[in-house]
Amino acid sequence: MTFKQIRHRRLYQEIIQQVKAQMISGELAPGDRIPSERDIAEQLGVSRTAVREALIAMEVMGLIESRPGDGTFVRTPRLEQQLEPLTSLIVLEREKLTELYEMRRVMEVACASRAATRATPEQLMTISGWLSQMEADLHSGDLGEEADFRFHLAIAESTHNSLMLHFMHTISDGLRQVMIASRQRLYRMAGMSELLLEEHRSIFAAIAAQDPERASVEMRRHLDGVSARVLNVDADEPFTGRARST
Repeated sequence: MTFKQIRHRRLYQEIIQQVKAQMISGELAPGDRIPSERDIAEQLGVSRTAVREALIAMEVMGLIESRPGDGTFVRTPRLEQQLEPLTSLIVLEREKLTELYEMRRVMEVACASRAATRATPEQLMTISGWLSQMEADLHSGDLGEEADFRFHLAIAESTHNSLMLHFMHTISDGLRQVMIASRQRLYRMAGMSELLLEEHRSIFAAIAAQDPERASVEMRRHLDGVSARVLNVDADEPFTGRARST
């Protein structure tokens, strides 16, 4: 296996493109072992840090998997990997995050509005349960990103609109990774965890009150706020979706 030396500002993206090209050509097949971080760095003439960032991103994208004690291997393609272009767009290209939040705004504001008029008592309990889990996670020092994701997905389920729900499931992998990275960034700001929790409480309160207009406003305010904060924090670091260690 050979690589071409590269010179590029976003080295980790170039590394990923070379690895993906070898997957497409068949030079790297499912189950093949990826060369070590050091070997790749030497062949490419780049730092091991850039290689590490690329490997993290590719694992997030589902292209490779790390097996403790064995190494890193090309994953066997699955049906869900047809969604990889969207996930890689979200994970790799910071400038596309604006478009992601625009897409979320269109879809999730509509979901909140419809959930306010269509959610069953059982579905309201589910949404409330994820809100409580989010609060418990935050108090325990966890990021709470899984509860956050499930909260938004439960709202989509409450629309009783199969296409809306299908869309949310379609982007779920990328969305979850963005939530992990977003929370990791935002929690560097003092008081941000409490603010985010309060925004989610306001969304739920509007839905529970069966007030579609208010639900739309609260969801839009939340997404606009997260977008503005995330896109203005640490603009120079790769957006890999890597969760912080606890």
